[in-house]
Amino acid sequence: MVQRGFKRRRLSVAVAVGQEVSGYIDYGCRLKSESFEGYFEGRKRLMPKLADLSYLNWETLTCTSNASSNFQVLTEGENGLLFKNKRDRKIISVDPTASPGDNTTRTELTCDEYLQVGSKLHAVGQHPRAAAMQSICLP
Repeated sequence: MVQRGFKRRRLSVAVAVGQEVSGYIDYGCRLKSESFEGYFEGRKRLMPKLADLSYLNWETLTCTSNASSNFQVLTEGENGLLFKNKRDRKIISVDPTASPGDNTTRTELTCDEYLQVGSKLHAVGQHPRAAAMQSICLP
């Protein structure tokens, strides 16, 4: 069975003035709304934006959360930040000590450009299509 994949990634980035920025990006939604050529060629850094699933500037304490076409952001409750897939309604946990949820896998990535990069793949449906969610922390 071929499954549709939705990835969510968390990015933490230190911006030019040394401020750390973190966020969760619906990668599939971003791919549809902007050109990724600069990212793939290494000319641009993938950064969380105020309009992404979540955004936090640790220095200014600017914090936002926004739903995307694939995910609803759940911020109420004792489990902290959660995402709900709009297609299959499954809950995805970003807590590294908890299970990521049904049909979801968590992968931590290592690279020099970012302090922390994590990917969560959430499989949905039977048709081959991909959307992604990403989280990044930059040094």
